[in-house]
Amino acid sequence: MRHLFALSPNNALLAALLLGFAVLFALFSLPLLFEKIPPNWLYGIRISRTFESEEHWYRINKYFARRMLHGCIFLCALGVASLFVVQPLNEWLAVGLLIVCSFLVVMDTLRYARRL
Repeated sequence: MRHLFALSPNNALLAALLLGFAVLFALFSLPLLFEKIPPNWLYGIRISRTFESEEHWYRINKYFARRMLHGCIFLCALGVASLFVVQPLNEWLAVGLLIVCSFLVVMDTLRYARRL
């Protein structure tokens, strides 16, 4: 009899990568969301528009943090869903999903910054 739920080691690794990075990105986003990080050259979205004023810095980085948290929810959902897939999945799928999710968040933030 074939099992519908057969967790493969690859799927467990994929889930761990997606969930781990989602938690890590969420933790990095929270200080930006709560405006705890002042303008700097190391942490946050650092484009010329963010350095025009403190108001722009906080608005753009807060927007970025919200979008990143939305991406984290998506990554968590994918991580949990990967546990229920019978076919073994490749861990490179996690890397690709992280890159695509990060790219979409950054592009959306840049679009928002241009509208300010």
